[in-house]
Amino acid sequence: MLTFVALRRQADGLYHDVGCAVVKFERCLIYKFGYPNDEAWSGIPRTRRLVYGGYEILNSGWNEEISELNKHSFPNTVPGKSRHFLFLFHDSSFECLAKGYSVEVIPSGFDPYLSVVRKFLAQDFGVE
Repeated sequence: MLTFVALRRQADGLYHDVGCAVVKFERCLIYKFGYPNDEAWSGIPRTRRLVYGGYEILNSGWNEEISELNKHSFPNTVPGKSRHFLFLFHDSSFECLAKGYSVEVIPSGFDPYLSVVRKFLAQDFGVE
């Protein structure tokens, strides 16, 4: 699960806070959060010319990379078919391999946000 403040361009041409986004990934295989930040994107092929936002990386080699690493102990490993998602933020990025995702934007307030997070945790882990 990934949460962040969601922004949307308004009629004045500026981006305004529209609430908290809660992104739930279906069968997440692997994720990384942190590097690279926005100052490094221009030098990285998969992030070059991108701006803050969410993306799917098509023809990613990440499934194959994981498969090759697993072959050291499991020689018959074949690459999975997970999708590569990328979210770019001001000082960090989030990437994961997953089957899919769903997004819910909670307009305002901590209690509605916490309610959605609890719902997702209960569905996936039986946590109340």
